[in-house]
Amino acid sequence: MPVEEAGELILKMEEEQPGMVNYLLQSSGELNYAEQEILLYLGMVIWLVMAKGEKEFPQITQEELEQSLEDNFKAIRNIPLEKEKIEDWTIKMLETYPQPAVLAFVLDTLVGEERIREENKGQIFVHLKALIDRFDKE
Repeated sequence: MPVEEAGELILKMEEEQPGMVNYLLQSSGELNYAEQEILLYLGMVIWLVMAKGEKEFPQITQEELEQSLEDNFKAIRNIPLEKEKIEDWTIKMLETYPQPAVLAFVLDTLVGEERIREENKGQIFVHLKALIDRFDKE
């Protein structure tokens, strides 16, 4: 995607979903520049995909997204720490998730993205999953 087009989309996203843009920007606090860019880019892709769906949805507030994030952090406390069990949990989650293609895209992108430090992939995933969850509620 050309830089000009991405810039135009970000402006449109900010106009239509200012709470989401603020959420993504505030979520990127401890991330490096490349990680921040990827978080914003993936957030934009999620917004574009969900906006093209069958549902119409109102503006989502930053507070709603923060609540969704908190709910996700509560849920992940129950995930087993062993790698094999995490993989099993991920497969089960994708099988039952209401937006499996969108979530799988996020997972695939994060796993394959070398510019994201390993210790930040989980944080970025949870922030983006909270976004998908909130869009899916509408």
